[in-house]
Amino acid sequence: MNKNTPKKAVTNFLECWKKRNFKKMIEFTQLTWKSDKGESAKDFLENVYGFKRLIHFEILKEKTPPEFSEAIVKDIEVFIKYKLPNGIKNKKITARAICESAPYEANKDGTWGINPIGALREY
Repeated sequence: MNKNTPKKAVTNFLECWKKRNFKKMIEFTQLTWKSDKGESAKDFLENVYGFKRLIHFEILKEKTPPEFSEAIVKDIEVFIKYKLPNGIKNKKITARAICESAPYEANKDGTWGINPIGALREY
């Protein structure tokens, strides 16, 4: 797999979640989100992802949202399995990967990262 692809960014983010390495998760987030969160990024990720213990994930499909250029935004559908104190949950999420050269600068030659807020929505 190419080093800088939307699927790779999502896979790396989820692997870090599985290992509970919230600091490293930041590396695979969108540049704009990272810039906005600054020093609070790790605490945010730990607070919103930390209570779920990711057991397994599987990338299901990748698609380009109709309102965006194929070169800069991809939605990655993922099956996730995680543990909560009251049991195991099987869900799907859609992680949006955005290619940026700098915060607020979408660019097909930039770096792929995911928006971790959008990836919280489950179905």
